[in-house]
This record gives sequence, C-alpha cells and structure tokens, in this order.
Amino acid sequence: FAMLDTCVKFLLRGYPVPVLVFFRYLIQALALIIWAGPALRFGLFRTAQPALQIVRGTLIWISSICFTTALRWMPLADATAIAFGTPMLVVLLAVVFLNERMTPARWAFVVVGFAGMLLIVRPGASIFQGAALLVLLGAALYGAFQVMTRKLRREDPRVTLFYPALCGTTMMALVLPFVEHDFAWNGAHALLLVIG
Repeated sequence: FAMLDTCVKFLLRGYPVPVLVFFRYLIQALALIIWAGPALRFGLFRTAQPALQIVRGTLIWISSICFTTALRWMPLADATAIAFGTPMLVVLLAVVFLNERMTPARWAFVVVGFAGMLLIVRPGASIFQGAALLVLLGAALYGAFQVMTRKLRREDPRVTLFYPALCGTTMMALVLPFVEHDFAWNGAHALLLVIG
C-alpha cells in the first residue's frame, strides 16, 4: 500500500485522478482474470450475494477516489496518518453491524490508535476541511468495505477480490470519456501504474 500510494502521489503531477483510479482497478481486474480465470471461468462472476458484492465494490471505488483526490493537495504522510483511522472505525462498525463484543482491549486499541493518529497529524482547524475531509470520508468508506467483507466470508475469496476490481473498472470507464487528457504516456509511468 505504501508503494501504491507513493506511485500515485508521483503520477498525480501529470495525470488526472480518474485515469489513475481506472488503471488501478483495470490492472487488478486483469491480474485476477489471469490468476483465477482459468480455474473459475465464468464462476469468477458467480456470487450468492450480488447486491452486497456490488455495494462493497462501489464503496472501495469511492474510497479510492476520495483518497487519491486528497493526495493531490495533501502530503502523503498526513493523508496516510489520517487513513490509519480505518482500523479503529472497523472495530466500532463491527460492534454495530456484526454484533461483535467491545472488550476493554479493543477500547484501548481505539483510544491509543486515535491518539497516535492525532500525534502524527498534529491537527489544527485545517484537518477538518478540504482534502483532510476527503481522507476521513475515504477511511469511513473503507471501514464499511471491511465490515462487508466479513459478511461475504462464505463466498469464494477470488470472487470477493474480483468484484471491487470489476466495479471500479466499469464505473471509471463510464467516467473517462468526460475527463480531459492532454498527457503523454511514457514507459516509466506505465511501470509505476503496474507497480501501484
């Protein structure tokens, strides 16, 4: 994830957010088709809970757009520190939506994690506006994505990996025709996209 975010931050200098998000999901989809496609064939699309898979895939797609857009204006370290709030959100969401028990150890994890995030970010009024709010929204959506992953635990993991890539690629393909693009690809940037 650190490598992916660093590559994206670098590529944002010359490429629009929708292009980078599209290629992230396209490469993931192609990799899963190459890896799992020969064994599953059309089973890669087969799921007992299609609505939940699509909603989950949409959440991670929107989360990616939020985080990538925020990186255009925020230092990578600050955005990452705020995004580290996701595990704390997952613990709280698991209590609400999965009926998991909140133990003293989990409460301690949430409090210490939140304090650590604040120490890194050193928040002032600026953390609650602009790009930082996009990161917070992305973290909340990613937390919901994780909780939904738990609800899909009986599904084939390859299918559950494939649906976010499918949703992200499809939705970004619908957006791309409306994105201005006056950039020129080069081999190094293409390699960074594949790595990221």
